[in-house]
Amino acid sequence: MNPTLAALLSTILFSTSDDEGNPLDDRFTISDVCAIDAKRLYAEYQQFLTKVETKIKEKIGDNWNSIDEFYDIAFPSENQTEHDYILTRNQHGAGFWDGDWNKNVSEILSDAAHSQIPIEAYEGRDGKVYLY
Repeated sequence: MNPTLAALLSTILFSTSDDEGNPLDDRFTISDVCAIDAKRLYAEYQQFLTKVETKIKEKIGDNWNSIDEFYDIAFPSENQTEHDYILTRNQHGAGFWDGDWNKNVSEILSDAAHSQIPIEAYEGRDGKVYLY
């Protein structure tokens, strides 16, 4: 599985509780998530990245020597980006704005994540985890 998608799904499972208040990752793994829903989530994340890239470049300027350096400045850790994207999008009280990110970048990321509807994860009758 794509590492980006795996990080997104892992965050959803650990940050979502079942009806008894237990995290979904107590009973499910990322392979239990409906493949169609996982693909849709990945596409939404890619749209999010596309949306923020230009805004971030405008905000922080051309103060980097390569695209890799830009991503190191804008996105300090790939898995942290996916993690904070889910937490911010679902308004969990943590995420891009809680201090780990450059302030200019965190505002752009938070606004873009909040512009997407929160993700609901639930167990289907077939034992799969569905999103939305």
